[in-house]
Amino acid sequence: ALFPELDSSAHKALGPDLARAEEAAVRLDGGRLYPGVGTGIRRLAAQTPVLILSNCHRWYLEAFLEQAGISSLFHDTLCHGDTGLDKAANLRLLRERHRFQRAAYIGDTEGDRRASADANYEFVYAAYGFGKSDARPAFESFVALCAHLEKRVGD
Repeated sequence: ALFPELDSSAHKALGPDLARAEEAAVRLDGGRLYPGVGTGIRRLAAQTPVLILSNCHRWYLEAFLEQAGISSLFHDTLCHGDTGLDKAANLRLLRERHRFQRAAYIGDTEGDRRASADANYEFVYAAYGFGKSDARPAFESFVALCAHLEKRVGD
């Protein structure tokens, strides 16, 4: 859809330049968090291991966490770019790697809910995110979601 006036060979030649520009932009300004996430993640990480699973490339996840100033708070991270696997398979991989007895996956799409169910994780719906799902429990802010998780950690 970008640059429709270019032929396919010009598109291919442009790809690496666009990829470099994207990475530079993310590293410069790609770490904006939803309200309450920085404080909430710090509190959660002090009580229990917190991990990230994403469909992005490794460089993107690292750049985002670094820009947001929260990379040191995560016990582990895994992304599609690391394994080439889908989200459910990566969730199972994290369970094997850390031998979780009990784990919840926080997501904001119906695809996240399905992956969570496929991997036998509890799903917690971040309704404030960009996706849609009818999943429950659902939280309209990270502050409310964090309070729910902190209560679970105490159980």
